[in-house]
Amino acid sequence: MGPCEKGKSCTTKCKVTIGQIANGYCDRSTGGLGECVCVYPCPPPKTRL
Repeated sequence: MGPCEKGKSCTTKCKVTIGQIANGYCDRSTGGLGECVCVYPCPPPKTRL
């Protein structure tokens, strides 16, 4: 989702881009400010009766 921004939430950035079910965090393993990473749950499989 791009670089982390000082004072801004990656979760907010993800919710605006992907939807309210998304969460985000700043992965600082890349160095510098870090990279915003979005995560969201997979939809449940459809049950067939």
